[in-house]
Amino acid sequence: MLDADSIKNRNGVLTAWLRVSYDSDQTGVPGETYRSSLQLWAFDCRGERRALLQATGYAGPDATGKAVGTHMFSLDSASSWQHVEPNSMGEASLKFVCTHLPAPSR
Repeated sequence: MLDADSIKNRNGVLTAWLRVSYDSDQTGVPGETYRSSLQLWAFDCRGERRALLQATGYAGPDATGKAVGTHMFSLDSASSWQHVEPNSMGEASLKFVCTHLPAPSR
């Protein structure tokens, strides 16, 4: 679930938090499993692409319980960005973020 209130314009790049719950345990950090994650994504509306900036896995559903690990990602290379696939969750999140631009700061 994308948090509309989290959409921000950071130097021309839109960012938003996405909460994901999984039906079964996921494996990340060795010896640790998680059932949900909280992910910070960057969106390039003109280029129709997105990039993962940060992801934290949680033991419980809906980003609850113990945080089992956080990974940070860099936008330094072109390979960090991925074009969204048609009819995917990535495309839906890109369209949502790009049509719900944050109000300008005063």
